Formats: sequence, C-alpha cells, structure tokens
Amino acid sequence: MIVFNEPLIIGTEQENLNQVIRGGYFCGNGEFTKICETLLANQFQAKKVLLTSSGSSALSIAAELLDIQPGDEIILPSFTHVGTASAFALRKANLIWCEIKTLTRNLDEEALESLITRKTKAVIAVNYAGMTDNIDKIKEICTHHSLILIEDNASGIGADYQNQPLGSFGDLAIISFHQTKNIHCGEGGALIINTPKFLQPAQKIRDRGTDRKDFNEGRINTWTWHLNGSNYYLSEFQAAFLFAQIIKLGEVNFYRQSLLKGYLQNLKGILPERSLPLIDENCYSNGHCFSILTESEQHRQYIIDKLHQKGIQSAFHYQPLHKAPYWQGLYKNLKLPATEKVAETILRLPMHHNLCLNDINEICQALADAFTSGRNHECK
Repeated sequence: MIVFNEPLIIGTEQENLNQVIRGGYFCGNGEFTKICETLLANQFQAKKVLLTSSGSSALSIAAELLDIQPGDEIILPSFTHVGTASAFALRKANLIWCEIKTLTRNLDEEALESLITRKTKAVIAVNYAGMTDNIDKIKEICTHHSLILIEDNASGIGADYQNQPLGSFGDLAIISFHQTKNIHCGEGGALIINTPKFLQPAQKIRDRGTDRKDFNEGRINTWTWHLNGSNYYLSEFQAAFLFAQIIKLGEVNFYRQSLLKGYLQNLKGILPERSLPLIDENCYSNGHCFSILTESEQHRQYIIDKLHQKGIQSAFHYQPLHKAPYWQGLYKNLKLPATEKVAETILRLPMHHNLCLNDINEICQALADAFTSGRNHECK
C-alpha cells in the first residue's frame, strides 16, 4: 500500500527527548523552545516567532492582538481549514468569504478589493499547499486600505516568493507543526510577528495575558495580569522533537520538491493542463502536497476507488466553509463558483518523505489510467 501521508521521523528526536527528561524542565518556554524560536525567526526574517500549541492557537493570538469585536469584518477564503476562521468566528466577527483562483487555490486579489468596507479589519491570505502567486499584490491592497494582513502559512515553511520567505509578507503569519506538515511535533504551531507593535502584547497573550516573561528575565519585581490571553505554549518535549526536524528543514524540503517535480513531469501532456496545479515561476514550493482537479465529483470518486484497488491512497480536501452546517444556512445565497468547483473536484495524491520516485511513477501511471477510463465511464 502506498499511503497518503506518513509523519516525518528524522532519527534524532529521541536523543533530544532524553535530554529534556534529564534536565527536568518539561513545560513551555524552555531552552529548546527558545532555540527553535530563534531558528524560525531567522528562517522567516521575522521580528519574533512564538511557538504555540497549534496553528489554530497562533490564529487565536492574532485575533486577540487585533482586538476583534462583534461586527468587525475579516476577509478570507472559504476554501481553507476551519482553523483559519474559527478564532475570528469565536469573537463574533463577520466573515467575508472571498473567491479563490482555480489553478493556484490562492485568494483572488481581483475579487478581494470589492469586498473591502469601512468595517474591514483584516485580510487572511492562505498560501495553499505552501505556494502563492499573488501575496505581494494582496499585501499592496492591504497597505493601500490600511488593513492588517495575516498570512495563513500553515503548510508553507521553507517556501518563498520572489526570494522572500512565505510568512514574511503579512503583519502577522502563522505556521503549523501538525504531523501532516513537512516538519512537525505531532501538534504545534507558531505565530510569526513582522510588525513591531505586536511584539510585547503577543508575548503576554501567549502567557495567559501576564507579564511573567519580564519577571522571569529580571526586568520587573512582580508579575500580574494585563491582557486577555491563555496558555498557548508548546511543551518542552514537543519543542525538543521539533528542533530535530527544524535543523533538517532544507534537506526535507529539497526531497519533497523532487517528488513534486516527479509528479509534474509524469503528468504533463497526459492530464489536461487545467487539471494540474499552476506553480508561479517566482515561487519556490516546499513540496507540501500535490493535487489535481478532476472533471467532476463523480469522476474524482471513480479515481479514488481505482487507485485504492491498486493499493494507492488518495483524498479530497476542504469543504467550503461558507456552506458548513455551523452557519445554519446564513450564507445559502452566496455563490463562489471557483471555490465550490475546486472543492468538488480536487484530488490529493500521496506526498511524504518515505515515497521514492518509483512510487511517483507508479502513482502517475495508475492515475492516468483511472483519469481516462473515468471520463469514458461518465460519458456512457
């Protein structure tokens, strides 16, 4: 069986975990946390990076930093993980769903500008699959309208656009270290801070709204509660596990990039061009995932079944958030045709560190056969 995903294991994680046990400090903000944050700040060219318990936690800090109030408008794509939206929905913001571009799955900048009103507080741009083709244009629009840009860069660590790291364009950005990501610690994330005014409050919010960090570092004599916050720390065990993978990020992404190229080389000229993902020439992808678009939802299920028969796992992806039962029909009249078509037809193929190019060749051959026979089957 060629499985869809396998969590990365570098091989030195256990040594780091043993070091934590010997040291006797297990909770958040230990030495492994601090060194990971330094390495990540260098990676993203950021003012500061704060490790958090998840990417969703990082977005919760962002929502608190922006002091989101009921009625504030947040523009974001509907084709994304629920975590992109939930922190802002919890604060009763009005979520304004923006269309995506079919071939890149990124926010459509031409649709974005028409959605901006005097109530708009921020724009969330998702770098789908660790890629972008327009984050610079989205940033220009946000700057022009004096809006905060948040990059949901959950799967984009190590990717860049125009030689600038993804995650460095927004005022704030987040990444995820969930086990499905290129590097991980089981569950985890980080808040990337690129705008200086957010530095001090972000650290307080992560530490339950207190100034305990200043106390621990000897800058004040007592510590107390200043802001709304929560315990968003990653444990030292998780940070130690993550450290083993951060220092191998370049090698991990280089290998995944070779798998991505293998998919594209195998399928170009065999599948319709409109079915293949568009990778902008200015974007260096980290090879997080590979997906195609099928002809229909039924065509997709046919391919999934045929691949499964040959021992190959595949999967669909996000369901549009504006159509979720959570909203009880609130957005039933909203039409986002590109979003809905992508959600109905996207098919993700295996992508992980245990794949080899022979596996990619096998997957592509089986995919090509199923894609063609599935279209013929639909025509009958």
